[in-house]
Amino acid sequence: MPRVPPPLGEMVAMCGFCSAPLGTDGNWVPLGDLAFHVACVPSCHVCGRALEPGLEVGWSHQELVVHSQNGYDRLPCHHLCAECRETTLHAEPSAQD
Repeated sequence: MPRVPPPLGEMVAMCGFCSAPLGTDGNWVPLGDLAFHVACVPSCHVCGRALEPGLEVGWSHQELVVHSQNGYDRLPCHHLCAECRETTLHAEPSAQD
């Protein structure tokens, strides 16, 4: 069943993974300027640990720009938890080496 966009002027929060409306029940997990349904939460690209409510601080991600019906959208990918982000930053050689 195709989704119908909301009327102009009405702001609806959408899931960063499935693009479905998040709803007002609070059953979603924030990550920066994105939010995900509990069933759609991303996992760390390195260790596989899933994002949990309250543990989003320190997580990072990359975004791809993709074409969509509304023009262009951001598609988050390569999520890293705080611990893996720290270890991968130290494991990569710097540009000065």
